[in-house]
Amino acid sequence: PEPIAHPRCDPLWRDIERAGLPVYIQTGFCSKNRYLDQLHGLRNVIEHYVELNVIESHFGGNVVYPGHPGYTDIVADLHPLLETGRFFLELGYVLGFENFNLWGKDSIYPFPKHNDIVKAIYEDFGAQVLVWGSDVPWCYRVCTYQQIVDLIQHHTPFMNEEDRAAVLGGNLARLFQLRV
Repeated sequence: PEPIAHPRCDPLWRDIERAGLPVYIQTGFCSKNRYLDQLHGLRNVIEHYVELNVIESHFGGNVVYPGHPGYTDIVADLHPLLETGRFFLELGYVLGFENFNLWGKDSIYPFPKHNDIVKAIYEDFGAQVLVWGSDVPWCYRVCTYQQIVDLIQHHTPFMNEEDRAAVLGGNLARLFQLRV
């Protein structure tokens, strides 16, 4: 329950920054106000620790259907973080769309609403802020791992092959300073 921008967290952020590793964050899965507070705190942390890279590991846990009381515009919500150039969005989380009664056709592979969000972020920030497979692409309840890879490889006509390769591994290799 401690806010991530609380001074007691400073040693953690300093150690992660010093190690040169990205940090995995999971926001959302809570009330709308708490979610927005999390994002605000995260922006403060990123601004304070200028070498820190952050990966949102679940596509933003507040992807909820428009009629939900916790609904927000995820693209607008994440915009202040994405514009830092040090915040990255994991695209493997599609479970937010699993309920057909709430999402209709958006709950069926290839998850059109998911793709709309990816496209909007891509158009604003490019492929360099998007990653796939950064922790565990949570998907088995709604699709296979192959389908979730294909979601990027075959259902992103707005991306070129170089950008898809960056999303599917190149961006993470860069973040982890790996030679590929």
